[in-house]
Amino acid sequence: MSTQTGYSPSVGRFFGGSPNIARPVVLLVTLCIASLSIAQDPAEGIQLFSTARFGIDLATSNIYFKLPIRTKLGFSYSMAMSSHPYATYQNGNGNPAFWQAVDHPLRGRLDSAASYTLPAYHSGTCANKADKYWEVNFFVVDGTGALHSANGGIVDELGCNPQMTTTASDGSGYTLILSSAIPMPEQATIYDRHGNKIIAKGPFGLDPGWGPSSSSITDSDGNLITAVNGTYTDSFGVNALTVSNVLNYSAGNDSYSYPGFTPGSTQQYQVLQKSYTEGTAFGCTAVHGHQISDWIETTGPTYYLPYQINLPDGSSYQIQYEQIPGYSGNGPFGPYTTGRVSKIIYSGGGSITYSYGGSNNGIYCDTLVVPTLTVTVSDNNGNAGTWTYVNSHTGLSSPNFTVTETTPTGDTITHYFDGEYETERLVKDVNLGVLSTTVTCYNKNYSSQSSCVSPAWYNPTQITQTDVYTSFGTSAPSLVETQFDSYGNTTAVKKFSFGATYPPSGTPASETDTTYAGVSGITC
Repeated sequence: MSTQTGYSPSVGRFFGGSPNIARPVVLLVTLCIASLSIAQDPAEGIQLFSTARFGIDLATSNIYFKLPIRTKLGFSYSMAMSSHPYATYQNGNGNPAFWQAVDHPLRGRLDSAASYTLPAYHSGTCANKADKYWEVNFFVVDGTGALHSANGGIVDELGCNPQMTTTASDGSGYTLILSSAIPMPEQATIYDRHGNKIIAKGPFGLDPGWGPSSSSITDSDGNLITAVNGTYTDSFGVNALTVSNVLNYSAGNDSYSYPGFTPGSTQQYQVLQKSYTEGTAFGCTAVHGHQISDWIETTGPTYYLPYQINLPDGSSYQIQYEQIPGYSGNGPFGPYTTGRVSKIIYSGGGSITYSYGGSNNGIYCDTLVVPTLTVTVSDNNGNAGTWTYVNSHTGLSSPNFTVTETTPTGDTITHYFDGEYETERLVKDVNLGVLSTTVTCYNKNYSSQSSCVSPAWYNPTQITQTDVYTSFGTSAPSLVETQFDSYGNTTAVKKFSFGATYPPSGTPASETDTTYAGVSGITC
């Protein structure tokens, strides 16, 4: 349900540019808001209904980087990267906020896997027993790293809530089953909308960087992948992938290896790391009303960031990072950096460069988005193009804002947002004027065009219906209405010809209804 511009692995081409790139990559740098009660970035990964260009989530300025490693029957594995400063704070008056350092941002994941985050704990009474753990605020983490709320589920060690079964509240389709344990559940069973069954032993159980685990994933056809201490084995007991040294916080290299076609041979991806001196120079004094100040790491710990990815064919990717404004050369642990990616050089010689402009050295202090994000794409053959993205979301007083995209030819695409959700897209040719207008209404909030474009911030936990009006030039709009069930599956698509009204009226030109039934014991 994402709108992607950049590399699309499903269709194998670039949108908006064709750099000379040998392997598919999509890219992420995340600037976001986090709370200390959440162990992982709430804006990481690919969000539902996100609008993206070159891997950038336009609503949040996040950039997603993904490098496929290996695909075989029942097994698809990639490296994904989240490299970003963001703010953490405890709720409550007077609690300060802190810029969060980047900890080894490049991690491997099974694409279809899911896991769960560390829960929040509090003491309570149950059956007249006090001071016992209750475990709440679980999130399912999908294969991109995005979080999906487990709908307020609770488990405890007292027997009052011995097991939790809940469906994610955002329409992602995940069902999380947990049993109580101390200090946290040791095993979770997670089902996704495609019929995959994931057994995650411990939080992030299928992520080898989080320590020893024995987890598994079984797809709807019965193909099984097990993971034990970074070794992935398929249904036939054959090694699918071996991962080592992930999240070791050392200068050592990470490796991802699997058997080659020639007997006895090995294919290996290697991630080279080096130490950096991390810090900020944003000049922000507060985030969400919490006092904050810049910092430069001077005493440790040492942070290692990936700077090169070696591929099995001998080629490599290079990763460069933004230098802290006002600081040159090296600090106590290596080059000064904010942790934001500044350039990716691809194995074929092409590159994408990211620069962060505007106030406070490229950040709005309240929303933490980038005021002006500039992207330059080069094919290393003398061809280059530059796109700019100007974000108007300066504060939290209103969820309605715009991101204005300017192409290398001077054409503009103005994206209107309500929070994460794009509500209007206005495409203008530099010479011809308006080419098209697309208005998206959510959850039947379609009494008028203006109510769709700038709705009151209802912040829905789940999208159950979209109504997308499309017009060309000054023409009357056509309409496509799509309805979703609680698992995010499409249940109905209605199409109306040009002349569609707000709200929709009349008989659609076509309608397709879909029902889902249990197949071989699997409920879809």
